[in-house]
Amino acid sequence: MIKAVLFDVGGTLITPNPSVASIYRKFGEPFGLTATESQIKRAFASAWPRHEGFGKAATTVLRHDSESIKSRWQILVEDVFDQVAFNGDRHSCFLALYHAFERPDVWQIYTDVFPVIRALKKHGMDIGIISNWDARLRPLLKDLDLEKYFEPIIISCEVGVEKPKKEIFESARDRCNCSFSEIIYIGDQSDFDVVAPKKLGMKAFLIDRDKRSSLPYRLDSLLDIMKEISSL
Repeated sequence: MIKAVLFDVGGTLITPNPSVASIYRKFGEPFGLTATESQIKRAFASAWPRHEGFGKAATTVLRHDSESIKSRWQILVEDVFDQVAFNGDRHSCFLALYHAFERPDVWQIYTDVFPVIRALKKHGMDIGIISNWDARLRPLLKDLDLEKYFEPIIISCEVGVEKPKKEIFESARDRCNCSFSEIIYIGDQSDFDVVAPKKLGMKAFLIDRDKRSSLPYRLDSLLDIMKEISSL
């Protein structure tokens, strides 16, 4: 019996608005960033899977204090800058970008989020979050009027471990006060959000709104999880 449905955040509940590349252009231009949005998009997509703590699973123990996380972000953003040959004020540009993503106006809540929250609550489900994020997440969720709907909210910077490591999922299980087999987890990154929790006995699904995956455990919409719950 399923008792809780837990969600990833970025790419699952919210997405940069209108895009990462457009936000980089808007906030980077005052510092001399002149790369096109398509150039920035390609550079970011190339950089993301190369960096531990982001699209690459960490092979070392990562520190999760604010300065360490900020330093990892700076390394990733410098990778993007290198690829687009940005020679302007890199440090000031990075800080502007880092703080830009604290703002609720650069994020958009997916249209299926509030409907699935209502459906799950009506079904008597507990709903929560497991996210690889930093201290900017809780204020952001509050500003987006999302925080009040989720309990527990497990954030890597607060528990000191990140997905796909088992300890972050164990923390969520303990907070939910149920077994792994009674939890569904939904996210947008297969290795972190499906493979890892499935190994622990969770039921896990890939949210794939763009229909890029052919995997059997994918969802076109978060609302599709209601059909999965009914079939379990």
